[in-house]
Amino acid sequence: MAAEPPRWPILGVQPRVTIVTPSFNQGAFIEQTIASVLAQDYPALEYIVMDGGSTDGTLDILRRYGERLTWVSAPDGGQADAINQGWKRGSGDIIAWLNADDLYRPGAVSAAVAQLQAHAAASGVYGDCDYIDEQGRTFASHPSAPFDYMQLVRTGLTPVAQPATFLRRAAVVQAGWLDDRLHMVLDLDLWLRLGRLGPLVYVPQRWAAFREHSSSKTIAQQARAAPETVALFERFFADPTLPPELRALQRQATSSAQIFAGNALMMGGQLSAARRYVLRGLPNAAPRLRIMALKVLLVCSLGRAGLAAYLWGRRSIRAVVHQATQQG
Repeated sequence: MAAEPPRWPILGVQPRVTIVTPSFNQGAFIEQTIASVLAQDYPALEYIVMDGGSTDGTLDILRRYGERLTWVSAPDGGQADAINQGWKRGSGDIIAWLNADDLYRPGAVSAAVAQLQAHAAASGVYGDCDYIDEQGRTFASHPSAPFDYMQLVRTGLTPVAQPATFLRRAAVVQAGWLDDRLHMVLDLDLWLRLGRLGPLVYVPQRWAAFREHSSSKTIAQQARAAPETVALFERFFADPTLPPELRALQRQATSSAQIFAGNALMMGGQLSAARRYVLRGLPNAAPRLRIMALKVLLVCSLGRAGLAAYLWGRRSIRAVVHQATQQG
């Protein structure tokens, strides 16, 4: 963690904001994403769509918007590479990415800018985020909470909702951009690096919506997160500049990474591998991760039928909790 508060460049009265949308064959949803960005009430907004060479009609949609946005369609090295390219093309002092199936809520950009102006030491700010289905109906909310860097390192449990996050360009440049080797945990990796430079500040306002559907990356490719998560924490603790108070968390953090990997494998249907990862991580895990580990072991013991029941129940419980929260 930084020895003294970072001295980021002072944001002007109306700093430029660069929003990048990485896209590949998301024609079913991208127009709603674009509309949610262009409907923002913040005037100094630069919007860039980095398309990986879509063949599903996405380009026809992008052409319709003319000069209201900038877009590029060409092969890239994956999501992180596309976002980095877009950020580097842009000129905003504040940067963010919004995936091609997610949405901003009205007023999100203006609110984020005001919060970054108010928190001079923050590397970024984040708000609340809804979960929506393919039809755009809200069925749950991301469990956001104030940022606790030590807890993030210890458990890997992130309260940061990526679609609702806006970052200071100077902080991202100092942290080294997104790691383009990563495909599933690129956001967690960036939060870990940014948190050493300055806090991410939580703002309890609804800024975005994450669309959950069968072909979304976090659903269709869950198992890929397993090796990435383990490797991410191995690299984090291999850093020779890591301060002693963080290095002291290595054993617990490594166990947490194993359990997260097991959870990802379970969600991806690889039940035997999931069980092996979880059993390796269980002895030294933090209490909250032990609960996750026991859940994974229970679901794995019940086989494919147990996994199907868990996924159905998970969605239903989240919907009930969300409805109760809204009524309250």
